Amino acid sequence: MIQSIVLRRLGGTLNEILELIERTAQVSELHAEFATGNRLVTYIEFGQLEYLDQYLAWYEGRDYIFIGLPFMLEGFVKLGRLEDAGQLLNRYQHIIEEIATSNEPKKIQLHLHFRHAYALYLCARKGLHELLEVANKAFELGNFNRFKKCIQSYWKYKNFTTIEHENKFMQLLLNN
Repeated sequence: MIQSIVLRRLGGTLNEILELIERTAQVSELHAEFATGNRLVTYIEFGQLEYLDQYLAWYEGRDYIFIGLPFMLEGFVKLGRLEDAGQLLNRYQHIIEEIATSNEPKKIQLHLHFRHAYALYLCARKGLHELLEVANKAFELGNFNRFKKCIQSYWKYKNFTTIEHENKFMQLLLNN
């Protein structure tokens, strides 16, 4: 499972990653179960957002839903399903608060991913401050991939910026 996640991060193709997931799924029933979620999130990360509802249904009731929340939130925003995004935020607020206060390195990175997705949600509702704060935090943590995604997202919503946003953006670039 970890190999397919790493391969996604290193720029593997969709087919390469799906083949690896399929091989892993053959190991045991447990691996097959995790492979289902891993396959769905892979499709989502490759922009095939039609798998989003299936991914949400797969995660329902699982103790580790916090892992999938950022992908779900980001997917709803990209699809323009802001009402669904808002419902997701309300429904899992207690989990979001839990990962926000965690000191575990993996949960800190998950929270950063969640904050990026949340910033996209706010941007879709014309709020860019959170996105710039996430970009700054990502840079501080050395997560340059997330920093880059934040900057790209900011650029996408550039038409909605104010002088205050632009000043904050310039300060972010100058300080980092």
